[in-house]
Amino acid sequence: MVGSARSYVYDTFGSFWAVLEAGARPNFAARAQLAGCFAHTVTTCRDAVALLIEAVGTVGIQRACVLERHHRDLITIGQHLVGQPKMREWAGGLWFGQPAPNPIL
Repeated sequence: MVGSARSYVYDTFGSFWAVLEAGARPNFAARAQLAGCFAHTVTTCRDAVALLIEAVGTVGIQRACVLERHHRDLITIGQHLVGQPKMREWAGGLWFGQPAPNPIL
């Protein structure tokens, strides 16, 4: 799960970066892919760590376990704008040519 999310991030950011390096302004499709990438990566990584915690049992919820800290961090990131469901809504709007209400996109 994490490997596929990582590949998606590298592909998306690489394409987006190439547009910026060329001095062009990213179109709605490129911005939509970036927005979708944000939300997908956060939720996929959070879900992957949650599966690992389930697999190891109660050890995974103890503060001494590195998984517990990663899970808590991913939950926190999910509360940030890039991990919220509205990011997916904005991505969908961008795919249909509707400007996003947030300047990050």
